[in-house]
Amino acid sequence: MALSGFLSFFVRGNPVIAMAMAWISNPYTAVPIYWFNYVLGCWVVGGEAHGWAWFADFINPTHISGFAEHMRYAYGKIYEIFFPLFLGSVVAGIPLAFVAYVWVYRYVKRREDQAMTRSS
Repeated sequence: MALSGFLSFFVRGNPVIAMAMAWISNPYTAVPIYWFNYVLGCWVVGGEAHGWAWFADFINPTHISGFAEHMRYAYGKIYEIFFPLFLGSVVAGIPLAFVAYVWVYRYVKRREDQAMTRSS
């Protein structure tokens, strides 16, 4: 996280945004975010969310042998969760994007107003 903030200075980026994105997208926060989106999508669709046992079997299937069979199995499992995950991500993302846009817009306007009052 600190590295992304530091490197953002060299590419003329925003260090606050760089550090926030590194914090949000790390593996420790990605799992709860995707799990929430999946459960939300299942709720919107009206289906039942799979439990942790389903995901444990997906990660480490003991009844599969061979690469091709494993890939068919993985694609079948991904097909089961793709639509609820996608829908939940959209349902959660649109309101959060709107809130973030309003927050950033107000922040930028306040900074511009402060810069104008300092320069005059």
